[in-house]
Amino acid sequence: MKRINKKKFPIYLIIVLIFTILLIIGIFRSNLFDKKDNHSASVYVALISYDSADTQDIKDIRSNVKQAAKENKKNFKEFSTTKYNNSYEKAIEAAVDAGAKLIVLPDSSFATTTYKLQNTFDKVDFILIGGAPHNKNNSDDTTLGNVYPLNYDSTQAGFLAGYCAAKDSYKNLGFIGTKDDYDSTHYCYGYLQGADYAASESSSNKINASVVFSDSNSRGEDITNLKSCDLIAIGTTNQDIKKCYQEIAESTKVTVCSSASSVCNDFSDANLLSHTVNDYTTPVYDYVCEYFNGNSIPGETTNLTVENDCVDISIDSKDSTVTDSDIAHIKNLLNDGTIQVISDTSIPITELGLKNVNISEY
Repeated sequence: MKRINKKKFPIYLIIVLIFTILLIIGIFRSNLFDKKDNHSASVYVALISYDSADTQDIKDIRSNVKQAAKENKKNFKEFSTTKYNNSYEKAIEAAVDAGAKLIVLPDSSFATTTYKLQNTFDKVDFILIGGAPHNKNNSDDTTLGNVYPLNYDSTQAGFLAGYCAAKDSYKNLGFIGTKDDYDSTHYCYGYLQGADYAASESSSNKINASVVFSDSNSRGEDITNLKSCDLIAIGTTNQDIKKCYQEIAESTKVTVCSSASSVCNDFSDANLLSHTVNDYTTPVYDYVCEYFNGNSIPGETTNLTVENDCVDISIDSKDSTVTDSDIAHIKNLLNDGTIQVISDTSIPITELGLKNVNISEY
């Protein structure tokens, strides 16, 4: 049996010890870097989205929120509700669990969820685009200091739509909106007032307006109330409601005036009169940057209007007689205050003082 040289044994031991120490150091450093990487990769800004909202509007919001986050050196991640059983709350909870400090909600359909969760996640800030937080029956709109609503004036948008409808000589108007929804309600109020203003300009005959506020359980139960209309304004992004009233539009060949660009793709060119437009580019980018710079006022709604074309309307029908100068004229009157649009939805629509519109509310 070969004997080990005793003088060389300490050298082997030293070599083994050195390799062991290096291995331990390597593992420690690897874990340390992993922790740093995980920290640096944690989400700061989260955008909550859903598949049916993947329109040009949501693309503009995504692009500008992402750009603002990048320029302010904040990590951005999008959370789709489709990965969380189509639940707004679960998607928001996932964003919070991922470390999000600012959660951006892209439209007014998140208003009731924001109202509910603003207290639950009081260490997280929310930017709600296109609306303001409110409870389910719209009786309370308390906005806490961690919510920053960026609202587009849907009353003015509705006014533009109603004005263009009456200007194009439609006499039997219809409106379908989501029950107890902030955006739908304000859009309707503006729509009726815009039609009344256009009718007063032309001294035309009275306009009849059928108004329906529905919910996803209606499934078209109120369709019969709108069948006599020659124009229906769809003031909702609710998919179930929209599908029901799309059937009316296609079968009766009525013209559709939409409050959301996402609806436009669902109707043929022959059926589409116009759609109102919100600018989700520069205003969204600027608002997110102002938040990071500490210039936003907690809990206070920022209202965007026709000024600088933040709220506008696009005429889609080739048969429309409404001109760009007509729209520009009305926008100027809205902007300088010559036209005062009532946006207080506590006033019943039948008490808006409209002289040229007969309203039937269902």
